[in-house]
Amino acid sequence: MESPSQSVISCLPYSDKYKYLGHVICADLTDDADVMKQTRSLYARAMSIIRKFSQASLASKIVLFKAYCTPMYGCQLWSSSFPFSLNKLKVAYNDGFRLLLIMNLDGAVHLRYLYITKFPRLMLLFVN
Repeated sequence: MESPSQSVISCLPYSDKYKYLGHVICADLTDDADVMKQTRSLYARAMSIIRKFSQASLASKIVLFKAYCTPMYGCQLWSSSFPFSLNKLKVAYNDGFRLLLIMNLDGAVHLRYLYITKFPRLMLLFVN
């Protein structure tokens, strides 16, 4: 006959990942799943801005990108992630901003707006 504690333990579900307060907590205690979730979210938000506001002025697009794509909830908590995960997030951030700045059909990117608007780099967002 099983003791009551053994029957309770055998009924508890086990999961490798758990979402708690918007963060993904993994069994191996790495933050890669949360970083990848933010990467997918960043791509989605950037493409949404590009699609919905394609006729807006460049200054408006930059304000929208700063407002919707730079706040990354909980990135200050990431302490244990692999470099490739953070690199994918950096690529997503740069891709979204680069696609936002494309003005001509030939794909010219206006980099002067990076300096005029003092646009934050991705790693600076982790500190704030």
